[in-house]
Amino acid sequence: LLRAREAQPDLPEVRVGIDGGEVTEAASDVVRGPAVDLAARLAVLAGPDQALLSTVVFDEARQHVRLGPGLPEVAWRAYGPYRLDGFEREVHVCEVGLT
Repeated sequence: LLRAREAQPDLPEVRVGIDGGEVTEAASDVVRGPAVDLAARLAVLAGPDQALLSTVVFDEARQHVRLGPGLPEVAWRAYGPYRLDGFEREVHVCEVGLT
């Protein structure tokens, strides 16, 4: 998507939040649960074209993402704890992106 936006700057900016965990289907095509709530809060916190992750996803993804010839380099960043609406405890916020 970032590369597509370089070629076509009029494409919309995207803000991504990712968490992992249990969700329940409340209605057709509607899911709920703490993982959905945290992902939504992370997306709101993210800047344009930024992907923020919970530490659970960050730690898991770092173990499985492999680089190869011709693939862009991945940048992993940990920002530390944030207070987010709807969460009693601080949430550790991380980011994944391209260098």
